[in-house]
Order: sequence, then C-alpha cells, then structure tokens
Amino acid sequence: MLRYVYAAVQNPNQYINKLGKYLNKKIDGAYKMKFGPTYSEVYVMVYFQEWGQPETFDEVSVKINITSYQDKLRVNFIRDDEKEKTIGQVILKASDITTGMPYIKEKVDTALVKAMEKEFGEYQFIY
Repeated sequence: MLRYVYAAVQNPNQYINKLGKYLNKKIDGAYKMKFGPTYSEVYVMVYFQEWGQPETFDEVSVKINITSYQDKLRVNFIRDDEKEKTIGQVILKASDITTGMPYIKEKVDTALVKAMEKEFGEYQFIY
C-alpha cells in the first residue's frame, strides 16, 4: 500500500486537474475554469468594501493557477487584471497531496486569505 501511494505522488501532474475541479466546486465565488496540458486555473470573484463603508461593495477577480514541478504542486494567486500580478503562492508537497482534498483546500484557502489581506490591506473582504 505504501509503495502504491508513493508511486502515485511521483507524478503530481495527475492531481493538477483534480485539484482545479475540486477547488472550482468548493470555493464560493468560483466562476470559471481553464485547463492546459500542465496547468489548471480557477477564477474566483472576491468582494470587498472599504472599512466603515458597509453600503458599497467592490469586486476583484483572482486567478488560482495550479502547476507542478518536481514532486510538488505550486498554487499561485494572480490578480486577474491588466497587470496580472502574482500576489501569493502555496507549495504543496507529496505529503500534502496524500492527505486529501479537504486538507489541500484548507491550505489553499488560508494562503489566499493571507495574500489578499497583504495585497489589499485597506479593505475588508467578504469571503
């Protein structure tokens, strides 16, 4: 059994599309997906407001890009605008991959919230 799990993680490419589909289904605000041979992208709409301005809302689109290198998955958070600035990332090791999708989603969620707060610190986000 252990040999099978290790062999499955040797090729993390098989998890790229699975993780993309899972995140698209489980993240509130996900509205679009794109697949490529070596990547998966999930587009998420995040709503925010200025502190003390509860009557006005704005939105920003964030692209969650999933790709692999060596035996890891790399999840980048990219602003979906004309600059396409990378605002954060999380690296998932083989041990993370074998833990399961709910654990990976929690790790991605935590990293995304941290990246959004760092990039847009003057706003209050509605997740």
